[in-house]
Amino acid sequence: MTGYKIDIFGVCDDVYGKQTTYLLPEGAWIGEKTANTVLSLVHHYLQNNNSQILYFNADNCAAQNKNKWIIYYMLYRVIVYPHQKIYLSFMCPGHTKMKCDAFFGMFKHTLSSKEIYEPNQLVDVVKKSNCEGHHTPFIVTKEFQFYNWKEFLEQFFYSQIPHIRETRCFLFEATELGTVHYKLLSTDPEYKKTNLKITNITT
Repeated sequence: MTGYKIDIFGVCDDVYGKQTTYLLPEGAWIGEKTANTVLSLVHHYLQNNNSQILYFNADNCAAQNKNKWIIYYMLYRVIVYPHQKIYLSFMCPGHTKMKCDAFFGMFKHTLSSKEIYEPNQLVDVVKKSNCEGHHTPFIVTKEFQFYNWKEFLEQFFYSQIPHIRETRCFLFEATELGTVHYKLLSTDPEYKKTNLKITNITT
């Protein structure tokens, strides 16, 4: 007999030191963290965020984070939403621990002394893993809207960022729609840029 599987996905707000952890129960999603899955979760997290400037930090996982679809999505956001700039940075190879991992560590420590039989019990574990109330759980159900972002975004953008695997810093600006600015290192003096937009997006 195999146990009931629940995956987790976290988005941490470094400014306020708070994290939302999505609980993905077996049967409520496709069971694989593809670009479509990750972008749907990120999109849900950002649904009420109208900040003019956004900063994102992510690890170098190509399947989930570092791919052309996350680039297309950021280009899409500065066109459709009131963001003026979005900065997207990836960690240096070999450096894989982020603020999310600290929350996950506290969660696993709390979980180690519990017996869990259904998702709602795991919600309580997430809440109790941080005594200051900074860890918020969200249970994904079959009603959660997962979008086919790949099919949608490829209508408007094309091509690939040169050397995307090695590039660590990206910038997207509302003043240059469809253009991605990129540089290998944060210490590089200037961004290079390329335009990936092939058609207009109607908001």
